[in-house]
Amino acid sequence: MDVKVRQSVGNGSAARRRGWVGLVVALTVTGLAVPAAPAYAKPTPPPAEQPLYEVVMNGEVYDPDEVTVSPMLSAPGCTSGQSSTTHIVAWQRRRPDGVALLQCGTLSWGWRHIADRHGSDWQRIVTTYKLGGTWDQFAKWAMSGTVGQPLSAPYKASNDTYTYTAPIQNRAYNSGATAKSYMVYVPVGASNDRVITGYPVS
Repeated sequence: MDVKVRQSVGNGSAARRRGWVGLVVALTVTGLAVPAAPAYAKPTPPPAEQPLYEVVMNGEVYDPDEVTVSPMLSAPGCTSGQSSTTHIVAWQRRRPDGVALLQCGTLSWGWRHIADRHGSDWQRIVTTYKLGGTWDQFAKWAMSGTVGQPLSAPYKASNDTYTYTAPIQNRAYNSGATAKSYMVYVPVGASNDRVITGYPVS
């Protein structure tokens, strides 16, 4: 940077009467580049909103992205042309051991019955706690966990069924505090392995 200083004496009478010498300083600045205007920075979007709640059964957290939905089934139920014995999914059941067959069924048993009578019960939990996914994903996840690791499975001789039960907890995502608990009931035919129904009770 070059700085030049120029001194001059004022010639006006006012300057002489006051007895001062005016100094005029001229600065010539060279060699400095004009700074470029700062580039526009796009604001960073806020982090994705965290869920408020999560559902836990037998230590497993419900994740709708990991629940497999049968390609033959689009909620809420089987198509009218499919027979009652159309297979939806089979789960391993414990205590007593065996399989639990979820079939299309009728309005009295199976998937059609669950969709007609209890689909709204499952949907209410999904909606209330903003769990994501669909009611049938959530229902199948919960029923699978119930028969696979039941709290109890008493036998009922009047209709030859084992009623599998297991609890689920809706927990606050950040604190882990339980907001509400439900008991899931899944009756399964003792002799035919059919899932009769499946529903949550608060």
